[in-house]
Amino acid sequence: MILLIRLAAGLVATAITLVAGLLLLGFMIVNEPAAGGGLGPDGTPLLLGQSRLSTEQLTTWWNQTGHTSASTVDGATLMGLYSDTGARLGVRGDLAVAQAVLETGYFKHFPEGGINNYAGIAVHDGANRGASFPTAADGVTGHVALLREFADAHFADAPVHAAEPGCCPTVGSLAGVWATDPDYAVSLLAIYEAMLASAGLPPEETGGPGSTPGGPVELATVDGITVAASIAPQVHALVTDAARAGLRLSGGGYRSPEQQIATRRANCGPSSYDIYEKPSSQCSPPTATPGTSMHERGLAIDFQCNGRLITSHANPCWQWLNTNAATYGLHPFNREPWHWSQDGR
Repeated sequence: MILLIRLAAGLVATAITLVAGLLLLGFMIVNEPAAGGGLGPDGTPLLLGQSRLSTEQLTTWWNQTGHTSASTVDGATLMGLYSDTGARLGVRGDLAVAQAVLETGYFKHFPEGGINNYAGIAVHDGANRGASFPTAADGVTGHVALLREFADAHFADAPVHAAEPGCCPTVGSLAGVWATDPDYAVSLLAIYEAMLASAGLPPEETGGPGSTPGGPVELATVDGITVAASIAPQVHALVTDAARAGLRLSGGGYRSPEQQIATRRANCGPSSYDIYEKPSSQCSPPTATPGTSMHERGLAIDFQCNGRLITSHANPCWQWLNTNAATYGLHPFNREPWHWSQDGR
């Protein structure tokens, strides 16, 4: 019995020595990640799980962008670091790359003094200073570990800690927490979908018609126009009142993500860059990138007047809308006389 106790004690001591050795070598011991992959309740990708893109696919995408990293290492090296670190910490490394690209403008812009800071860590609105990391590998680990902590309340090994561990299991939930921009998730997912497209992969499954990066949209069709249910009564009232003024309004409202991609392809060009990254102003006519259009939220309408698209501010329907539409919660996008939306874009 004494021999067995001594043997057990020796094994425990050996295990402690091995763990200490691993920590000294720079390895991070982590818990098994929570179930990851797929979409969360808000309809956006979960942060934890396996990447959809391999290191090779990430590197191919990076090379296709034509950007050059201004970091301490080149872009291809960063792709490998994110892929390996994500796998080790149970975080989707490809999503972390998309976030880093959004935060740094393709690894070109970093906070003052924020060496190897790839995600605006410890940068607050109105300031341009942030956390600094000694090497690129440390910076990637700091970023990915912080994402893990944001998504997993039981993880507490990030070099810089989350204010609310476990608050943000999905890309969508990062908006307003990681960054104050309400469209943060939309911008991040536009980059991510361009990455997937470069590898010939479809966007994350969105759960069927009526889903957007911000979650499912409840739709309603009124007077032949499909819009978000939240604005359907106003749209019906607007069309009814226009008819009383002798004007027949019709048009197209809600546009699925797939339809938005097809519209970008038709108006902007066939390449991944054309569809997902080209500035809207360079398309003919200007067309929002997938994930950013108010049509995808059911909050915009391209109006027709008596069966014809409104293409001029001289059109009697445009003049009536310009006078009355704000009463019904719709506002013009002046470069496109046909386009009216909840926020004028």
